[in-house]
This record gives sequence, structure tokens and C-alpha cells, in this order.
Amino acid sequence: MLSPGEQADSRYFMPLLDQISLPGSRGRPRKRCRYVLADKGYDSQVIRQYCDRYGMQPVIPLRKMHRKP
Repeated sequence: MLSPGEQADSRYFMPLLDQISLPGSRGRPRKRCRYVLADKGYDSQVIRQYCDRYGMQPVIPLRKMHRKP
């Protein structure tokens, strides 16, 4: 997925993961991965909550300066 350079990558995170189909054994393909690896640009509470809701473990470094909600 390509996005304009000026926009935050994190806004494309959830639509991108919704398009994933993981190969596996027989039957319906899995839609969710076990781990999500991303850089600091994806460190947000919304993304971490999304991962928790779908049983994915986020491996995302924390930003040095967190934004206040």
C-alpha cells in the first residue's frame, strides 16, 4: 500500500492489516498474525488497542515523547 509522503503511516495501519490473508494449513486462511513488527511511527494507543482486540502482540518501539490524549 502506497501513501502520500506527508501523511502519517499509522492511519493506514488498520486498513492494511485488514487486507492480509496468511497462508497456512487446510481450510480458511487466517486473517490475523500473531506478532506485528513496526517502527516508532506506529507507536500509538489506538494501534496497540487494535492489536490487543485481535490477539496480536505488537512489537513497536516506544517514542521518546508520548503525546497526551
